[in-house]
Amino acid sequence: MMRSLAPELLRSPRELAAAFTELMDGTGADDACPAADTQELTWLRTEGYAVIAGALTSARARSLCRAMETLHAARWPPVFVFMLDDVWRHAREIERTVSLLLGHTYELLEDAWAWSIAPGERGWKPHRGGGSVLLDREAPELLTAWTALSDVTAERACMHVVPLDEDPHYPNALDSTDAPLASVRAVPVTAGTTVVWNANVLHWGGACSPRAEGRRISLSVSLGRMDARGKHGVAPLPPTLTVEERLDLIAAQVVTYQTEAPELQPAVRDWARATQQLRIVAAQHFAARKER
Repeated sequence: MMRSLAPELLRSPRELAAAFTELMDGTGADDACPAADTQELTWLRTEGYAVIAGALTSARARSLCRAMETLHAARWPPVFVFMLDDVWRHAREIERTVSLLLGHTYELLEDAWAWSIAPGERGWKPHRGGGSVLLDREAPELLTAWTALSDVTAERACMHVVPLDEDPHYPNALDSTDAPLASVRAVPVTAGTTVVWNANVLHWGGACSPRAEGRRISLSVSLGRMDARGKHGVAPLPPTLTVEERLDLIAAQVVTYQTEAPELQPAVRDWARATQQLRIVAAQHFAARKER
């Protein structure tokens, strides 16, 4: 029987990792992300986004979806799914697929999130990634890879995007987040599909209708072109992350995105701020020791 995920019963990072590992049912082998259709490369360059069907097998998508449901039942924020090895295997496969598709080496960045949106709730408001920095359309320096773990229909808070060629504010007014309704594109997908978009693309999560059959469950990671680290300004992740490094990443994401996630409990916000501050102090301490 799986140990309790009640936060008050987990007293160390190792206990946390062990409990989270038991969320996975072990079905299926490691996923190999399918090669993206070359037509999707054209769409990425012209419209700003590409759809990679079957990025996760249905079995692995279901397994991660159940893990997210267990997190919700135990009062853990969805972003803690990034404690799981299976999430990172998937992220690395996306990293390789995008690199092959675009002909440049991409790397995962310190930017990730996960959602569990209930019927009656809605996704994040319209926004762009990367601020107002104009990105290369052929091989964007900054990309978002968003993966549906549940089926994501129009009634279940599917993503909406404004294709670059139909965005009146691209490329000269990237601070603007409004767009003509006729330009909006809904992107419903099945579980296991990954949608990759140029960070300049205006996008948002839709509303999860009261009619929806369950929560909209998804996660995202950011990818940066390795030869353009100075342009996007987001630090790359190491090839593998320890338990402690995963917790540090989660804490940093909570601090970054807490205004977009009002469901986060005060205790989680306090933990995240304290963890991030300790990380900063430790980094300063080790840097000072190296200079001696």
